[in-house]
Amino acid sequence: MSLIFQRHDLGDVCADTPKLWYDYFMEKTTILSLAAEIPDEAAAYRYLEKARWPEQPVCPHCGSMNDHYFLKPTTKAVTSEGVEGRKTRTGNLTPRRLWKCRNCRRQFSATTGTVMHGSKISLRIWLFVIFEMCANKNGIAAREIERKYGIASRSAWFMTQRIREAMKENGKPLLSGNIVADETWIGGEPKNRHANKRPGPRKTPVVALIEAESGEARAQVVTRVTGGTMRRIMSENVELGVSTLPH
Repeated sequence: MSLIFQRHDLGDVCADTPKLWYDYFMEKTTILSLAAEIPDEAAAYRYLEKARWPEQPVCPHCGSMNDHYFLKPTTKAVTSEGVEGRKTRTGNLTPRRLWKCRNCRRQFSATTGTVMHGSKISLRIWLFVIFEMCANKNGIAAREIERKYGIASRSAWFMTQRIREAMKENGKPLLSGNIVADETWIGGEPKNRHANKRPGPRKTPVVALIEAESGEARAQVVTRVTGGTMRRIMSENVELGVSTLPH
């Protein structure tokens, strides 16, 4: 199974098949097994390489799949975690593993072209946060990430926003199979609001569609819940010829 990354037209980096993030992390993976598999930063780079390139490294610059060069550190340096690393241009030590493309001759690593590229946050923390965002049904708040991993609040917010962007669908395919559709109204009653916010708008109607087989859900805010509105949402999101709507 591979995780393939690509860039949006605006430069944002995302996984072109977001479900692979979920499948890769949730297939017989627990927080304990993940912690055992990536005990340090060097192991985190090897883990990401295995997830992104299960067979052989692929150059993110030109897409070449030739046998690329692995660049061994020229100096024997040991990081603070006790593993062999390399010196960066600033003189700091890093366990990051570098490759050099046989075709375009450019260097790359497992984080090149991803939301983790150029980040000063530990790759190990990135992988744990991605796992938690996939594993938690209701997601995870930036404040909780800040508290659990000891990073700044702005860094935690940055991580969650970038990960959500990376997991966003590119050109959403139509839902098919057994589709469950329902609507709800979100918001409180006007009588329960503060006096300066009355009367204000009433509850907001939201329509949700769920693909029973995959569990993929799509929700959309609407002005009114009518037959015409439901038909429009269904035609935009569901492959009607091969789908069924259970009563």
